[in-house]
Amino acid sequence: MVGIFPSVTEGETLRIKGEWETHPQFGRQFKVREYQRAAPISPAGIKRYLSSGIVPGIGPGLAQRVVDRFGTDTLRIIAEEPERLAEIAGLGPRRRESLVKGVQAHKTVQEMMVFLQGLGVSGALAGRIYKRYGDQAMQAVRQNPYRLADEIFGVGFRTADQIAMRLGVGYDSVDRARAAVLYQLQEAMHSGHMCLPLPVLIREVEKQLNVRASLCEQAVTDLAAAGRLTLETIDAAPLVYLPRLHLAERETARLMMRLARASRQQLELDVSETEPATIVDAAGLSVRNLSAEQLQAVRQALSGGVTVITGGPGTGKTTILRLVLHQAQTAGQKVLLAAPTGRAAKRLQEATGAKATTIHRLLEYGINEETGRLMFRRNARNPLTAQLVIIDEVSMLDMPLAYQLLLAIKPGTGLVLVGDADQLPSVGPGSFLRDLIAADCVPVIRLNTVFRQAEAGMIVTNAHRINRGLLPIYNRQNKDFYLIVEDKAENMAAQAQALVAKRLPRFLSIEPAAIQVLTPVRKGPVGVNHLNRVLQRALNPRAALMEANDEDVLLVGDKVMQIRNNYEKMVFNGDMGVIVSIDAESDELTVDFPDREEGSLVTYTAEDWNELQLAYATSIHKSQGSEYPVVVVMVPKVMPDLMTRNLLYTAVTRARRLVVLVGDKRTIAMYVKNDTAHRRYGGFVRKLTYEAGL
Repeated sequence: MVGIFPSVTEGETLRIKGEWETHPQFGRQFKVREYQRAAPISPAGIKRYLSSGIVPGIGPGLAQRVVDRFGTDTLRIIAEEPERLAEIAGLGPRRRESLVKGVQAHKTVQEMMVFLQGLGVSGALAGRIYKRYGDQAMQAVRQNPYRLADEIFGVGFRTADQIAMRLGVGYDSVDRARAAVLYQLQEAMHSGHMCLPLPVLIREVEKQLNVRASLCEQAVTDLAAAGRLTLETIDAAPLVYLPRLHLAERETARLMMRLARASRQQLELDVSETEPATIVDAAGLSVRNLSAEQLQAVRQALSGGVTVITGGPGTGKTTILRLVLHQAQTAGQKVLLAAPTGRAAKRLQEATGAKATTIHRLLEYGINEETGRLMFRRNARNPLTAQLVIIDEVSMLDMPLAYQLLLAIKPGTGLVLVGDADQLPSVGPGSFLRDLIAADCVPVIRLNTVFRQAEAGMIVTNAHRINRGLLPIYNRQNKDFYLIVEDKAENMAAQAQALVAKRLPRFLSIEPAAIQVLTPVRKGPVGVNHLNRVLQRALNPRAALMEANDEDVLLVGDKVMQIRNNYEKMVFNGDMGVIVSIDAESDELTVDFPDREEGSLVTYTAEDWNELQLAYATSIHKSQGSEYPVVVVMVPKVMPDLMTRNLLYTAVTRARRLVVLVGDKRTIAMYVKNDTAHRRYGGFVRKLTYEAGL
């Protein structure tokens, strides 16, 4: 039998519930959903139980003597008449006490498991609850089951609510209302919002979670008084923040304007017609080759406190970075380069020829040896030592990480932020780049000219067409942008499977691993979940051997993605790798993340497996900052909020060599025409203008 058993020892008898399944490697096995302990009833079973290791210092010999004396009554004697253990020769007071405590502690764990499973909690979740609260688990859950949603990863409000209902907690419970408010704010954060307007928050909690408006208002007041949320009024609108997000937004605005106003060593450019150009990098790229807007960007980056450079593909952002880097280094300045993800940092390094890291590595994120807690070692007390910091792919930068970055940059250091403001905003909360540009408080250079357009191919051409609201051009001979016409969502997965497994590998002479499928949605016939199951069966021979694959199953050889930031492992939301081994005995799997700076191999225990998901297909949002040789983009009719121009633009700009859209022209036109970006609630623009005195 297989499952998660927080405290099971040899010699016990278990009553188990679950279902039979066939594992492709280990054959027929019983997958346990829940279990209950039945005390061992035979002398042999009791002996195995006592000598199994639950009590330190009690081995088979001593266990045999206890059982010989008390027989099948042994466990009752230990629990109810422990003084009788003195009848056993060689069992002194300390060992008697250890035996009683060991058996009682194990019994407590089993009672806790029975209690939690009686509330509908799975064995895996019960194990996480026990790991968090220990012997106090039952008391903690009884007192306030909603704390589980705050304190245990993988438990949301709805799970905690189901547990609470089984415990008899009423819908009008104040604890429930407070938990509902916090849950709604956390859900908003996961959707990219920094805050919610108070009326929106109350409406959503009332509608989604069945909490009366008056009770919700009281919960907001209580939580604000306790410091668990922050209220702020901006332009007469009351906004509700989680405190850490309010701090990040407020301080990011203050630190940004402090950096922008600070003076720094300025480097001048010589671009006279008669004298040789000052900047000529190792590849022979000269200032004289720049357009007027590029030249402006270089000058501003070399002299300003903060410079934002934004533009689409092919507009010369890399050229600017190379020349800025060369000029600063020639002048003896120390330059640091970074990007939000490992893959983006690797691309930056390849483009510039200079060392580039993730922002987390730049800020030396790790465990504090004194406190044992994870922290950024580079901060206001220990700032970065450089004259210039360059950050690429800033559209991916969320507000909390932007705050940590700015904390570590001292005034007088130049900061150059490079990104494409027309891409989707960050996966994390905030619209940092878009709001920074909208506030108009720091110099922004917009690059509009596409260089070497004839050489760039249809990917670059169509990306700019989409961005201008024009339909892309498809299926030109010997080009790199194609459309497979399919107007039925239920047929799109089959098209993706054929393209990835057979057609494109033959057409381009590449491996399927070089092809990434992108889609706007998670669920449904064209969602990430279904596409991954279809592609796994087609691409992983181990999956093809399985009798059924209706649920996500992770196997050796699978392409996977990390779906939450794990700072202990230093793998982050969106990182992609391949499973290279699975140890069935220890329930450990190892993933190779090729772009991870700390070493590519990361081991996961069974408790961490839920941080991974299949990644043969991924959402367009999760693909930000990545480039793939080939992308296959699903373009289905979905919710209007997802059928947006910037979503399609982000998808096609992920490809280096070839784009294939799967959809129909009418639906693609709907995406292109919809230029309404999904609104994210926040007050960053207003805070920036306040700090700038505007």
